Amino acid sequence: MQREVYGVALEWPLEVIQAYIPVLLKIVGGDGEVSDAEWDYLLGRARAMGIPDELIHSWTLIDHRAVDLKSAVRSLYEVAGSEGSYAFLYDAIKVSSADGYHEAERAQLIAAAETLEIPLALVQQIEALVGIEEQVRRMRVELLYPQRTKFHGG
Repeated sequence: MQREVYGVALEWPLEVIQAYIPVLLKIVGGDGEVSDAEWDYLLGRARAMGIPDELIHSWTLIDHRAVDLKSAVRSLYEVAGSEGSYAFLYDAIKVSSADGYHEAERAQLIAAAETLEIPLALVQQIEALVGIEEQVRRMRVELLYPQRTKFHGG
C-alpha cells in the first residue's frame, strides 16, 4: 500500500509513529470528535501499512482534545524532519474525509501546515488531489458495479 500511495515503502520508526498520531488525531478531531468512520479508515490504513495491533490500540487512549497542536507538530518535526510533511497532510485529509472534510478539521490542518511553514497553496493542491482521488474511486465503483451486489452490504 505504501508504494502505491507514496511511491516508496518505508519502515516507520516507533518514535515517528508516536509523534505522528497525536497530531493526526488533533486534526481529524477538529470538528469535535474522531468519528467511527474516521477511526475505521485510520485503523484500516495502519493495518495495511503493517502497524502492529497493540500499537494501534494505544491510539484509542489519546485524548485529541488535550493535544496542543503546535507543540505536537514541533515534536513530530523533531523526530521526522521535513521528510514526509506533505504526505502527513495528505493522510490527515484522507482520514478527515472519511465522514466529510469539515471546516474545523481544515482549520487545524492549515494551522499544522503553518507551523511547518508549508504554504497554503500546497495545502490546497493536496486537498485537490484527495478530491480527485475520491472522484476516481466513485467512478470506479459505479463502472465496476453499476448495480449494488451482495458484496456491498446493507
